[in-house]
Amino acid sequence: TQNALNVIDLVEGDDSALVSGTIDMTNSFTFYFVAKVKTVNNGNDTLINITDNLGQRIDLVAQNTDKFNCSVLSDVFPAIVPSGAPYEQNYMIYKFELDHINNTATLSIDGNQVGQAAYTGTMGTTATINLGKNASSDYLECSLAEFMFYEGIVNPVDDAALISFFKNKWAILDPRNIADIGAFYDATNINGTILGSPLGGGTELESLVDLSGNANNLDSTPAYRPIAFSPTNRKNGLNAVEFDNIQKSMKALNFPVNNLDSSMTFVFVTNVIPVGITNFNQSVISWNQFPNDFNIEAGATGVFNCRADGSSGFHSNLTPTGTPYSGAYHVFIYKLDGVAGTASLIIDNVFRGQVNDYTSSLIQGDFYLNANKADQTQGLIQNYLEMMVIHDATSTAQDTEIYNYLKGKYDL
Repeated sequence: TQNALNVIDLVEGDDSALVSGTIDMTNSFTFYFVAKVKTVNNGNDTLINITDNLGQRIDLVAQNTDKFNCSVLSDVFPAIVPSGAPYEQNYMIYKFELDHINNTATLSIDGNQVGQAAYTGTMGTTATINLGKNASSDYLECSLAEFMFYEGIVNPVDDAALISFFKNKWAILDPRNIADIGAFYDATNINGTILGSPLGGGTELESLVDLSGNANNLDSTPAYRPIAFSPTNRKNGLNAVEFDNIQKSMKALNFPVNNLDSSMTFVFVTNVIPVGITNFNQSVISWNQFPNDFNIEAGATGVFNCRADGSSGFHSNLTPTGTPYSGAYHVFIYKLDGVAGTASLIIDNVFRGQVNDYTSSLIQGDFYLNANKADQTQGLIQNYLEMMVIHDATSTAQDTEIYNYLKGKYDL
């Protein structure tokens, strides 16, 4: 499901695909395809294939086995290779239009044009459409949320309305499109090194790859490996990474934020289990940049109230109002604004606290997931879903957009 709505899974191992009937191709046409590409096994894996009655094809293909970069291969016009590839792991809105009047083929993703090519050939009068397969026997593994075929070219006003409709309906946001994204880790589609079963069961996760492309990968040591693919702690049918005791953590050495201003935003989705909280320092995340540091930590024994604790003038303790946030999934946004000199805490899109003594700049530092900066054993029992690190202080509107995406994705 996505945003608590049903989707169709196309599974390559089952040769799954949807094939349309005959479509009139004498007019210009536009299609919208809302889908999440899961696995690319070869360069022929195809999101959509259109084959006309003359045998001419348009294929939206992967191009390689490492990523889905949504290239267009056709017997009618040249390939379109979008900028900003790859497009995988997340739900995207793919729009492809063939304009018979101007003889152009245009590819847009999430409302942004990413490529266009002129063509001189002519499509046949009719065509069939394959969703999730090419004209032969290559099948793409993906989740299909919605498909719309439109006879003609959609005007800009209606196009903007449709993109907004799709985004709101399916809670679509690709964190890689966020300005100043510094790192993005998604537990739902593990992209990293998974090891065999340790003593006690489960599957150890040795590394978690930064999907933003900035390669700020989180790593574990043998003594501090979390459990991946937790079958009992999935959320909205999506995988979680289980930190099953306070000795499981991950660490990214020297997270590169130098040469930037002092504003940062940290977004993470997790459920802290109110068991085994024995001291104030057990942390969801931790930054260690001596002498300045912070921890998103328990704040008290026996509960988790998300205190942000700092030292050396970095910022003061920040304890949110309201009840302890434990036992259920929440979206935590921790924001450092170097211009305003504030550190803020937003939980589930509700402002929960702020201090006004943040003046220090961030440079390189050690970043921990589920660990205290000083002692990696001071973690929490939690099921982690997603985390973003943004090299800026996000606006209220951005906070809402990010929250709505996470709320919809995980059915919070």
